[in-house]
Amino acid sequence: MGVVILFALGWLAYEIFLNVPPNEKPQIWQVGVFSVAAFFGIWLERILVRLFVSNIHLATDAEERVTGISDAFFSNSLSKVLVKI
Repeated sequence: MGVVILFALGWLAYEIFLNVPPNEKPQIWQVGVFSVAAFFGIWLERILVRLFVSNIHLATDAEERVTGISDAFFSNSLSKVLVKI
């Protein structure tokens, strides 16, 4: 997703600054539009990365819980078997 956002920002910069002559500064609205688009692009990328990292963390936590419950169940059944012997 980050590559798509980066590509979109590059295309936007190309379209906005295409008509600016080499000796002139870009107009305020051109810089403003690009700055706002870059801000929201970075903000969206930040949100997506946070969701991805949260998903990885929750998956790891779920795996640890399954392992813990399996170990507890196994040790409980093993203790019952050993008591019978």
